[in-house]
Amino acid sequence: MTKTRESVEYIENRLRKIYEERKINNEDWFILPNQVAIHIDIIEKKRLVIEFADNEEKAKTHMADDGQSYYLDDYTLEEMFNEMIKEIENEI
Repeated sequence: MTKTRESVEYIENRLRKIYEERKINNEDWFILPNQVAIHIDIIEKKRLVIEFADNEEKAKTHMADDGQSYYLDDYTLEEMFNEMIKEIENEI
């Protein structure tokens, strides 16, 4: 498993403890309390982004917007998770 994939797994495992998880189009999505659906996506080898869809139906039709980019070289996994949580909480 690549470092990038390991990073996604770490973030998703942490998110599973907080938010309801759903499989949408064979991808792991998380449903926030306000019904916004989020997904951690790999954009390039060492860059992750949170995709935000207004709701589960929009996620199913690939109508999601990218949030901030997170470069693996800029953060420890814990720092990256904490920064992502800040971005997610701004959506709630």
